[in-house]
Formats: sequence, structure tokens, C-alpha cells
Amino acid sequence: MAKDKSMLRTEHTSEASRQSHPITDNHMMAIADAPQIRGEASRLAYSERHVYPGPGRPLREALLSAEQGSRIVVHPGVYPESLSLTVEVELVAAEECCEEAPAEIIGQDAPSLRATGAAGRIHGLCFSQLAADTAASEDTPTALLVDGCRLLLQECVFSGAGSTRPAVVISGRGTAPTLVSCVVREARIGVLVRERARGELRMCDVHHNRVGMVLAGGGDPTLIRSKLHRSKESGVLACKGALGRFEACRIYGNGGHGLDIQSEANPTICDSQVEGNKLSGVLVCDHGLGTLERCVIRRNRFRGLAVRSGGQVALKQCEISDNGQSGVVVYNAGGGVLEDCVIQENELNGLVVKAGGNPTLRHCRMLRNEECGVLVCAGGLGVLQDCLSISCNGLAGVAVERQGNPSICRSKIHGNSRSGVLVCDEGEGIFEECKIYGNTLHGLDVANKSQPTVRGCEIWENGMCGGLWRGKALGEMVDCMLRNNRSHGLCIRDASPTITGCKMQDNEHSGLVACDGAAGEYSGCEMRGNQGCGVELFGGAGGHLREAMVNGNGGCGVLLGEGCSGSITICTVRGNKGMGIDVRQGASPNISGTHTSQNGSGGAHIHSAAGGIFQESVFEANAGHGVSISSGTGAVTEGLQVSVVRFIGKRGSAPGLPSFRGRFINRERRQFFLFCLETPGGRLRRFGLAMGVPPQALSQLSAASLAAAI
Repeated sequence: MAKDKSMLRTEHTSEASRQSHPITDNHMMAIADAPQIRGEASRLAYSERHVYPGPGRPLREALLSAEQGSRIVVHPGVYPESLSLTVEVELVAAEECCEEAPAEIIGQDAPSLRATGAAGRIHGLCFSQLAADTAASEDTPTALLVDGCRLLLQECVFSGAGSTRPAVVISGRGTAPTLVSCVVREARIGVLVRERARGELRMCDVHHNRVGMVLAGGGDPTLIRSKLHRSKESGVLACKGALGRFEACRIYGNGGHGLDIQSEANPTICDSQVEGNKLSGVLVCDHGLGTLERCVIRRNRFRGLAVRSGGQVALKQCEISDNGQSGVVVYNAGGGVLEDCVIQENELNGLVVKAGGNPTLRHCRMLRNEECGVLVCAGGLGVLQDCLSISCNGLAGVAVERQGNPSICRSKIHGNSRSGVLVCDEGEGIFEECKIYGNTLHGLDVANKSQPTVRGCEIWENGMCGGLWRGKALGEMVDCMLRNNRSHGLCIRDASPTITGCKMQDNEHSGLVACDGAAGEYSGCEMRGNQGCGVELFGGAGGHLREAMVNGNGGCGVLLGEGCSGSITICTVRGNKGMGIDVRQGASPNISGTHTSQNGSGGAHIHSAAGGIFQESVFEANAGHGVSISSGTGAVTEGLQVSVVRFIGKRGSAPGLPSFRGRFINRERRQFFLFCLETPGGRLRRFGLAMGVPPQALSQLSAASLAAAI
């Protein structure tokens, strides 16, 4: 009877005693999952001495009297005392202990359990404090202090009971306890690992603390399949050079950040979930580091990942999705590397890089975000390489604004609800070898004094223009292909870019359009197979078109509209269905060294009230006239080789004709000068063939002399 009434007992660990205290299947799984205790704890030699203390005896007295390797079995009840474990023993709950009737040790002015310099095993006990000790240090734990030893704790509960102190503190070099299936709750800090301590938490549940876990001062624990949740602030805070490894853990439902890494801490998180936290899922700041591999960061109220103030983080094969703001935000000297990550379905942008941010992304995907896939602004930088898909975002695939200056290469930007790339408000950036296609608006939209560099990109099948430059924008486009877009290949409005070596082909409207005072340099480009004109300049556009090939377009080769100026130099205009070069009223270009041939409506037509200079050019083998010049033009033509020249005006209007010098080329390539004057109705009034005869003297020539000469 005395034995039945006893609250505790000491037993030899024999096979019979093990059978008298059966272990559940879950417990066996927990023990199997726990690592082998290293050092002395793995070599416990239990005593054969049996001790049966009487009822009411303090538990600490049993510990003091227990021999090395003894097992102390604790029956249900409350033990108002603080324990100190200094020898290798087992301290286990009796079989009849359960959640409704636990064995609970309530500390008095000290941690409920202090383990120093000894190995051992604790199983199934509850540790807490009745009330916070106001005289104790804020880092003194309420439930457990492990310092300088290795200890196995299984299925224990550590409670701070609302204290302002930590529940569990693991401290000191060489300290490496193992906690398996333990619960840590209701403390200012659930678990504090500091001063280069290590240890392992496997399948533990850390919840309803102010901060779930703090790693500091080089602390380096390992957490496996553990949960850190519902803390008032962060789930995990790693700081002051801490390390640590988290494998297959869940960090969720915390009132602050899920994972807060700062001040040179460098933890590793693998195969874990960080979700449903009220601030960011992961914050890396104040020169914090860290590596996340194969993690899911989702459904956090603010950002999925925020990196700032010198933080540098590495993410590999992570998913960042469905967060209440942007998926990833990097700013204020933040950086890091993201590889093979998916950033998708966030409420704002996928990736945001702001002032001072400079991340590197490789092989990443930014998909189905409510606003932009990538936003770089306010002086942000960043490198995106080989990003497989920036697509299906609610606004632009990539937006660069307010001095943002990223470098994006070999990436696919497609299927976005607005433009593929938007560079605006003095944005910059380098885009190299990207594929920009299938976007609802423009493939590339450059606006408001922006000046990006676009090299070697292919831009096709966008809902409007392949490229649009507007609003005083500058920048350059080199060796790009703009094809099969629903509107123009490239449109320049009130902007002055430099376009070199680009191809605009098979677009549904014109290849190149410049208007509204646009200028710019267009060198070595090819406009081919567009359904509209090859080149169309109007609305006061200028600029310089040089060494271009304008071939096989459905309208005019080059259309120069009202107010157009600029120059066309050493170009080939061939095989267009309309006029080769059509100079409309009010245009005044400078055309030189250009070869115009095989066009369907003539080589060139200079309309009434047009002007400009046409020199050292060839117009031949066109269907219709080589050059058709209306009366009243101010054009000056010199040094041309022309198949047929036609001056159109009223009878007697010869003094209003332009000056013309050049060569007529007939089928036998004999060279003559041909001048014709006809009425608007098309009736031939005067025509002539002469050598150096001015137009005013044409009336002296007859049809017979012309026919004889030809």
C-alpha cells in the first residue's frame, strides 16, 4: 500500500520493468526518429539498487539520492519545486499520467529543471512556473535550462505560464540536447538557443509564445518536422551570428514575421512551409543571411519575402505565392540570389526591387500576380537571368520606373494583361536576348524620359505594337526582331531612341512608325513583309534612316507625311506593293544614296507643297513612274538615275516646277533627260527629251523628236 501511495519511485531498468511500463506506438516512432544520444548519455549503465521513498518526499531529494543510471518514475501530481539534474538518470512519467492528470513540476524562483554537465533522459513530464520571478533575469528560463550537457527529452511540456521570460534556454558550447515530440508554450520566448549551443528539436510544437524561437550568439540547433505557430510576434528570430537548420518544419499563424533573420545570422531552412503570418513570411535585414531550399512561403498578410538593410539571402526551388502584398521585396541595400523559384499569385507584384536593392534571380518564374511580375523602381537594380516565364500577370510582365536599372537577359516575358515590358518615368535597364511575346498591349513600352538598352531580343505576336517609344524617351534597341505584332512593329512618338540592326517584319500594320515630333537614329534596319508601310513618318517626325532595307511591304516602302523632316540615306526600297517613297504635302526630307526599285505604284511621288532634297539616288524598274513630282513642290532633285519622271500640274505652270537634274534610263540603258507636263486629268500637254534643257524650254520639243530619240 505504501508503494501504491508513493508519488515517485526509483527502479532498476530491467526487461521486466520495461514491460511494466508499456510505450505507445507513437512514442516508439518518436524514439526511432530521434538521433542517437552522443557521448555519455548513450552509455547509461542503470543501477540495480531499488529505492522506494515514502509519500510526500520532494522529487529533488530522490534525484540527490539516485545513483548513476537510475530511473525515477514520477506519478501524476503537482511538484512545487525546482530540479537540478547533475547525474545521469532517467526521469519519466508513470504510465497513468495523461493530459488530464499530468506529472507537473512547477519551479520556484528558478527554472523548473536545470541540467548541467549530465546526460540523461526525461520523458512525459510537464515543466512550468507558478508566477514570474521579477528578480530573475529576463533570459532566465521558467521551465528548462540546459547548459553544458547532452540530454534527451521526449513528450514533455514546457510552459512559461504567461511569463516575461523564456520557457526553454539551451546555452553554452558543447550543449546539445534532443527534444522529441515536446510542447513549448506561453512564454516570452518559447526556445532560446545561445552561446554556440546546438541541439535538436524533432516533431516539437512551439506555440502561443511572444516569440516562438530565438537563435542568438552563434546558436546552431536543428529542427526537424517541428511547428512554430501562433506566437504574438515572430515565429523564429535568428540574430547575432546564429546558425541553425530547419527541415520539414511549419512556421505559421504568427502575429509578426514567420522567420526574422538579422544581424549576420545565417540559418538554413529546407522543405519547410512559412505561411499565414500577419507580417512577412520571411524578413532578412541588418546584414542577415540565410538559405531557403524547397520551401513554400504563402498566404502571409504582407510580403512573402522581404530583404533590406544589407540582408543577403539565398533561395533555391522555393514557391512564394498568394501573399497579401508582393511576393518578394528587396530594398535598402538588400540582395541575395533566388534560383529555380516560383513567385506566383500574389496580391500585388511578384518581385519588387526598390532603392538600393540588388538581387539576382536565375531560372525563376513570376506568374499570375495581380499587378506586375517584376517591378524595379526608385533606383533599384537587380539581375534576372534565364527566367523561364514572366507571364499571366495583371499588369506588365516587367515594369521599370523612377531610375530603376535592372539587367534582364535570356528571359521569357509573355501573356501578360498589359505590356510585356514597361519602362517609364525615367526608368533605365538592360534587356538582352529576351523573348517578349503574346502580351495584350505592347511587347515593349518605353515612356516619359526613360532610356533602356534592348539588345538581341525577339518581340512577337503582341496585341498592339512590338515596341513603343513615347514621351521624350531615349535609349537604344540593337539587333532585335519585331515580328507578327497586331499593330506596328515599332512605333516612336515624341521620342528619340537609337535603333540599330533591327528587323521589323510581318506586322499587321507598318514596320516602323515615327510621329508627334519623334526623332531618333535608325541604322542598318530591315522592314519587310509588313501589311502596311515599311516606314511611316508623319506628324512632324524627323530622325535619320540610314542603310535600311525596306522590302516587300503591303503599302508604301517609305511614307513621309505632313511636317516630316529628317533624312533617308543609303537605303534600299524594293518590292513594296505601294509607292517606293511617298512624300506627302508639308514633308521636307533629305533623301540621298537610296536605291528604289520594283515597287508596285512607282519609285517616288513628291506631292504638291512638299519639299526636301533628293540626290544621288536610283529609281528603276518600278511599276509606273520612277519619280512623280506634282507642281508647287519645293523639292530639289539632283544627280538622280530615274526610269520615268512625271511633273503633274496645270497648263502653263512650268515656272512652278522644281529644278531637276538626272538621267532617264530606258531598256537599252541609254541616258536622256525626260520632262513631262500633263493636266490633273492625265492628258499629255507637253513633253520633251533634252540634254540639260530647263523645263521652261520644253515647249520647243515635239512628240516626233522625242519618239525619234527613243
